[in-house]
Amino acid sequence: MLGFIVLNVPGAIIGGYYGNRSGKVRDMKGVSVYDAYCKLSASRRQEILSNLGKKFLTVAISSS
Repeated sequence: MLGFIVLNVPGAIIGGYYGNRSGKVRDMKGVSVYDAYCKLSASRRQEILSNLGKKFLTVAISSS
């Protein structure tokens, strides 16, 4: 839903895709995405957030 608010239809599609992917993490590991994220090292969390930010900016710029 947040993806739709931020980027309308493209955001909803991206949010659905990443929501589906994050659900697979729960299925494979048996823990929530948040718990798995908290167990990562600080550098790995920073890398993940940086990559997500780059992807969101790329989509936002290309859909403008």
